[in-house]
Amino acid sequence: MDVLPVVKRNFIVFLLASVAAVAIVFISEGSYWRAIGKLNELIWIDATRASIHSLARSILEAESGQRNYLLTGSKEYLQPYGKALTEIDDTFKVLDRHHSEEPTFIDLRRQLHTQTDAKLAQLALMIRLHDQGRGKESMESGLSDIRKMQTADIRAISSELLTHATLHVAAVRKEVRQTLLV
Repeated sequence: MDVLPVVKRNFIVFLLASVAAVAIVFISEGSYWRAIGKLNELIWIDATRASIHSLARSILEAESGQRNYLLTGSKEYLQPYGKALTEIDDTFKVLDRHHSEEPTFIDLRRQLHTQTDAKLAQLALMIRLHDQGRGKESMESGLSDIRKMQTADIRAISSELLTHATLHVAAVRKEVRQTLLV
């Protein structure tokens, strides 16, 4: 069959079919790129959730290393403490890179920074007091309710961030489904 005579006779039909085909391609590409963007957002959310878990683990490691050092006086226990401080710093770099512009996330992240910094300052103070021969003051500082409240605050903020991230995952998944239905 010769296509050229058919196109000449039905030029308007051919033109409309071509426009429809181009429109379908643009809609398909737009949906594809929106879906890719949302999937990338899910990757960031997953990294955020993993970072929050890593932060909690690193804080426990820092406390454990500090406590073992204070109990034994052995400097070898400061190595896990130092490693945990580096991991905490790295974790906050990941959390700070998160592109979320949501005020809730930004506020919770700031609160987590503040509480963690206070907790680490408390741990460092206890080590410094111990090294200065003021072990009794160091122990009193470690047994205070402030330390327990800091830990409880960090856990509460972390839990709230995880809840926020989980809700955000559900919303993004819904958007991906809607995008793929187009």
